[in-house]
Amino acid sequence: MIQQPLTLEQMLCQAQAVLHLRQMGKSANEIIADGYVAKYTRITIPELMAYISQLRAQIAGAPTIGAINTIWSR
Repeated sequence: MIQQPLTLEQMLCQAQAVLHLRQMGKSANEIIADGYVAKYTRITIPELMAYISQLRAQIAGAPTIGAINTIWSR
């Protein structure tokens, strides 16, 4: 059986589940949801929060131009 790639929404949901476990003091190395298995390496909470923010921005259609977005205002 060939697995379809995860959607951004599925990736966000999994990342939020891992964040929840990390904030509860638990370590998640594997999440199983909807027949998919996602394996994770050790990640810090700030790194995970940044990843979740990036996924949310992609879902919202915000352009991604690298690690830093600069907003100019007057």
